[in-house]
Amino acid sequence: MHKSISSISNGSEQLSLTTQMLSEGSSDQSGAVEELLASFTEILEQVKKNTESADEVRNLAQQSGEAVKNISIIIGNSLSAVANGENLTKETAASLNIIVKNVDGTRNIYSL
Repeated sequence: MHKSISSISNGSEQLSLTTQMLSEGSSDQSGAVEELLASFTEILEQVKKNTESADEVRNLAQQSGEAVKNISIIIGNSLSAVANGENLTKETAASLNIIVKNVDGTRNIYSL
């Protein structure tokens, strides 16, 4: 019976040592998992920031597109105004030529 008790005691000690080693290994693995989770969390934060940056870039691109459209409209309106001004200048020049001819004609009448 003494051998049985001794055998049980040795088995218990070995089981205790094995359990302790497993516990230490589990603790080491738990620490490694925590480090990996912290790294993964950092990566997720960077992805979130990059996504926000991409959204900002898309918004800026959309605003730039709208600005280009508005500039095109303004340029079109300016070209139209220039063309209208050119026509008015030509009409004014024609009217001034008529006035000059009439003034010359009147001068010729009075100089006789």
